[in-house]
Amino acid sequence: MFELTSIPIENVVAFGGKILAFLVGLAALIFVHELGHFLAARRCGVIVEKFSIGFGKKIFGTTSGGTEFIIAAVPLGGYVKMKGEELNEETDGEGSFSAASPQDRLLIAFAGPLFNILFALAIYIFIYMIGVETLSPVIGTVKENSPALGANLKTGDQIIAVNGKPIRFWNE
Repeated sequence: MFELTSIPIENVVAFGGKILAFLVGLAALIFVHELGHFLAARRCGVIVEKFSIGFGKKIFGTTSGGTEFIIAAVPLGGYVKMKGEELNEETDGEGSFSAASPQDRLLIAFAGPLFNILFALAIYIFIYMIGVETLSPVIGTVKENSPALGANLKTGDQIIAVNGKPIRFWNE
């Protein structure tokens, strides 16, 4: 009725590695985004009370410069808590988000997405500098009764031009 099969441990480890890579990448994006808000708030004189990567229960935390830095259990987001950010808080006074000028509040709000854009640009530049593996235009297996065999192509032949246009990569 039911058939039980086992999953090879290599597949489980590979899947776990992909999940870990996803979470590390997501944490990097969140960190860069929240760092943008944090740096802009500090630059505008707004007091940052908390800088958190993740939500939920605090796993690790330390305080420096009046800001509590937190790593929380659920790594699917983050936040920067600023003084005077919530309605029931003191809105007047030095260092309050609510007392900051509209231009400063706009800068603080826009800094997170701006840092993500700059981060993406930096990644593209880095990848461009180190290069990306690509396929060479080399013929693989030539099957019988195929157009490639009819064109006298052989396994291992390198294609150097298509319609007189020189090529270097398979996708060209």
